[in-house]
Amino acid sequence: MRRSLEPKLYLSVPLFSAIFAAAPFVSIAWIGYFEPRFVGFTMLLAFGWFVNSINVPAYFANLGTGQLGWNTASHVVIGALNVLLGLTLGWLYRDWGVVAGWAISLAAGSMLVLMGYCHSHAIKVRELLPDGYLGLLLASLAAAIAGPLVYVATENHLPFWSVTLAVLFGCTVLVGAPAWLHPMRKRLTTWALSALRQAQQGRRHVKGSPTVGC
Repeated sequence: MRRSLEPKLYLSVPLFSAIFAAAPFVSIAWIGYFEPRFVGFTMLLAFGWFVNSINVPAYFANLGTGQLGWNTASHVVIGALNVLLGLTLGWLYRDWGVVAGWAISLAAGSMLVLMGYCHSHAIKVRELLPDGYLGLLLASLAAAIAGPLVYVATENHLPFWSVTLAVLFGCTVLVGAPAWLHPMRKRLTTWALSALRQAQQGRRHVKGSPTVGC
């Protein structure tokens, strides 16, 4: 389980931090102006799906062992909370409340899978957390916060594309440095190269196999 969670964290943390950092700039490039709903909804949904993504290893571990109780409970909780929070927060905060309700429901229901897995196997959640991720987590968090702040600070003061490229470069360096130095990069590279070699060997085997005529 822990070995499955490591690559998931390694890929998900920088990816979702990039979504946070890029949201204001995507709004300008795509819509043509800063749309608060687009940016806010993007961040809310990114939060919900990030929490969901880090529970995927536990979800599939339960599928593999046939222990589907926590997976089923997770779907029930997501659905029930979505109805409850969607109606309540939607009535109070309209469209913002509906999106926030879904993000909270998704995150809470997804976490139930991980909590249930730990409960079933009598382990603590912190025991599943891999070592050596603090630098990557902090850098990704800083990038996620810096992107929107830089946009707000430079709006109407500096050329949009210059700021966009500067944020892209800065966040890439900020997150890319700890990601490059992290041991998981070498492991993922080894896995990818091994899979590529196996695929190439399989194609050669197929091409070298004699054909049987009808």
